[in-house]
Amino acid sequence: MDIGEVRFEKTYTVDLDGMRALTHVLHARRGRIGALLGGFVIVLSIFMFLLDARDLHAVLSLILGLIGLVYGVLFTRIVASRSLKKQRSLLVPTLRRFGEDGFSIESGTSYFATRYADIQRIALARGYALLFATDITATIIPLSDFDVGDPARFLGFLEKKTGIIVERVGK
Repeated sequence: MDIGEVRFEKTYTVDLDGMRALTHVLHARRGRIGALLGGFVIVLSIFMFLLDARDLHAVLSLILGLIGLVYGVLFTRIVASRSLKKQRSLLVPTLRRFGEDGFSIESGTSYFATRYADIQRIALARGYALLFATDITATIIPLSDFDVGDPARFLGFLEKKTGIIVERVGK
């Protein structure tokens, strides 16, 4: 497929920060719920201590609350790190080109091109644009130092070409 005149180009090797951005978009709710539940259990444990319930239940509640809080806070880092270790094929430099009619991804001898109409969702998280072709499959693009094109205009370009408003997730 011909993607037309190239407007934006970026060479990128998927890294932990990119995977964290993807994980954050896919699982942000789960991490927040874990942190909230952990915090709730900690508060409950403190009340149990204040009410002289210093028995095994209060101690176990406090421990479980701390585990839930830490899990919720570190969730995206843990999942992203595991995903990156499992998908070693992502750890090669890839050239992403965005043209007038579609975009392409080139890595070594492989080449993939698609139309903008195939994008279902665009998210922005932690300085990365995530172009979703399915609910869980996304192309990760850091929004800095493009080889061709102005990164500040990239999201507007995608919104115009896809008709999809960029979803801003998290901080």
